[in-house]
Amino acid sequence: ALSYGGLGASLSLGTANQVLRVNSAASAVEFGSIVTTGALDSGSITSGFGAIDNGTSNIRSATITAETAFVQDVADGASLGTDSLEFSDLFLADGGEVKFGDDQDVLLRHDHNSGLIIDRTDQSDNAPVSLTLSTAETDIQADDVIGKINFQAPDEGTGTDAVLISAAIQARSEGDFSSTANATSIDFMTGASEAAATKMTLTSGGNLAINTDNAKISFGADADVTLTHVADVG
Repeated sequence: ALSYGGLGASLSLGTANQVLRVNSAASAVEFGSIVTTGALDSGSITSGFGAIDNGTSNIRSATITAETAFVQDVADGASLGTDSLEFSDLFLADGGEVKFGDDQDVLLRHDHNSGLIIDRTDQSDNAPVSLTLSTAETDIQADDVIGKINFQAPDEGTGTDAVLISAAIQARSEGDFSSTANATSIDFMTGASEAAATKMTLTSGGNLAINTDNAKISFGADADVTLTHVADVG
């Protein structure tokens, strides 16, 4: 509003942080707060603008750059992606770590130019790292594979047999599981111009079986004593 005061004229522009706008009846210009705005089609939000809080609405952009960190408002309060909007690739720098738990007690660490390390922060006695291969199958039958670790050289240039699974270790059920039975064997599998096949098995009863003809067991640091199986003889 315009007002006259004292010996001179002054212009009153409403209260702090208000803007000039057209009223709801579109019949006059007035001062007030911003209620709604249109899309920002160009320009930028410069450094020092301050925090942006858009409530529960979404923010969409081609690339979002963080100079310090991406954080959520409360612990365990948000997901990274959804069951229908999955991320593609994850890039971590040399020495990067993935930390699990409220106290970050389990770590998946990058071992530069070597591989991955699974580690625990618990330094107490008898606190090993545990890796569990778990199946979601609800009715385990005989010879079902419960978990398996494969070894492969898929980029070998010669192809054919060279890119097949060359070795594996698997846990295989010996019979139907029940409330009183979970008998399981460990199969040790290797390849010889083939996909890896079982060559040795350790059963739930502790029996060790070598599953190939003419197999050898060597003893001593220099393998100077050898026990050899001769097919169809003994």
